[in-house]
Amino acid sequence: PLVALATLNSALLGRSDSALCSVVAFALSSAAAQPARLAVAGHLPPLLVDGEAVTEIGEVGPVLGAFHDASWDLGRAAVGAGQQLVAVTDGVTEAGGAGERFGEARLHAELAGSASPANSVSKLEGALDLFTAGALDDDAAVLAVTPARTRGGAKPKSESAGCLVS
Repeated sequence: PLVALATLNSALLGRSDSALCSVVAFALSSAAAQPARLAVAGHLPPLLVDGEAVTEIGEVGPVLGAFHDASWDLGRAAVGAGQQLVAVTDGVTEAGGAGERFGEARLHAELAGSASPANSVSKLEGALDLFTAGALDDDAAVLAVTPARTRGGAKPKSESAGCLVS
């Protein structure tokens, strides 16, 4: 994740025009016992969904494309069986409804109790559509993943789901 952020930061700084980018970069190991490694550049921190508990993980670092001397911290998060790592863009939390924003509290409430990445993405898509009456004013992206796990002696598999609504 740190190499990916540094490389993208250099590319953005090398452009003739101003280009800023917020991103969460994370790496999942094929070994289920290994923690996810993550780095956050000017983005909402990813969320760990564990049943009804939804908690932010990772430290937010500087946005990409703004600073030549930028650096980011590499965080680690144990994502166990039945847990999910969910990343969303600010288009989700800043989506406008009847006089208010979707917000982080609503995001956490929608994810609480979600059983799978596909369920998390589906719930958020439905909640955003209902909240905005189908009229998003920014792009909204969601990525949800679970750790690798073994199924009946087969090779470990992780599960993921994502969407982009604009």
